[in-house]
Amino acid sequence: MDLRHLRYFVAVAERGNVSRAASALHVSQPALSRQIHDLEAELEVALFERAGRGLRLTGAGEDLLAHARRTLDSAGAFRERACAIGSGEAGVLHAGATPQSLQRLFPPIIQRFRRLMPGVDVRLTEGDSAALVAALRRGDLHLAFTSYQPEFGASSLPGGTVRIFVIGDGRQRVRGRTIEVRELEDQPLLLLQRGYGSRDLFDAACRVAHIRINIFLESNASATLLALVKAGCGFAVLPSTVPLPRTGFYMRMLVQEGKPLGVATAVHWNPRHLLPSYAERFAHELAQQARREFAKPLVKPLR
Repeated sequence: MDLRHLRYFVAVAERGNVSRAASALHVSQPALSRQIHDLEAELEVALFERAGRGLRLTGAGEDLLAHARRTLDSAGAFRERACAIGSGEAGVLHAGATPQSLQRLFPPIIQRFRRLMPGVDVRLTEGDSAALVAALRRGDLHLAFTSYQPEFGASSLPGGTVRIFVIGDGRQRVRGRTIEVRELEDQPLLLLQRGYGSRDLFDAACRVAHIRINIFLESNASATLLALVKAGCGFAVLPSTVPLPRTGFYMRMLVQEGKPLGVATAVHWNPRHLLPSYAERFAHELAQQARREFAKPLVKPLR
């Protein structure tokens, strides 16, 4: 038995189907089936049983799956440590963030980092907080900048607090610098899709306020939401990570019972995986950049 057998076992277990696992692993279905049968024969244990057109784990398979994942994690950490020792300040860094954070925070960091560590190849992944955390758990990312996730505990650096704003068409006249959550009841709303920290917080605030929300559109693209605001289609609820045009809009900080709604952010990494020294440096750069950005005075209402 070698690590390849364990990778194949985990892939089939996660997908519940040999064909889909074979496609993901870039091997033929018959070859993958033989490898699974060989592993079962070597272990003298049935790992899977038929379930309709797919497979499901046996009791023994469920128990061994956790051990297989830990073994692969340990092997991955060994390889990463060897690479870090052998290459010094060179390697590949996988980092992820939401589209808004990528746009606002990452360009200056990437420029600085390339000057400081030209041997590091930075590769970025875009997604909502839920998808990024899942990628971090799987080991697909070294770092993820998201809303703060308590599960990572000490394996994180605080990145400041993102405020939430209601953005409307600048032709409307609205008094004050804040707006209460309850004032948005039945208003046409343009929202980020669920999974973003700011959207999840907004939904929770609406539940606390016992209000109905009228969703005109949910989107991953803040630019689309702003374009629809300008067309008079409703109000956008967006985090302060979103860069706003200087004219044509107004914005009000969203509050609940007078208290601003905000999402704590952080740079996270998986404590089960070795974090290369260059990734540690990037994490500190990113966290500092975020704290600087989010500590800036809030802009005046836009007209």
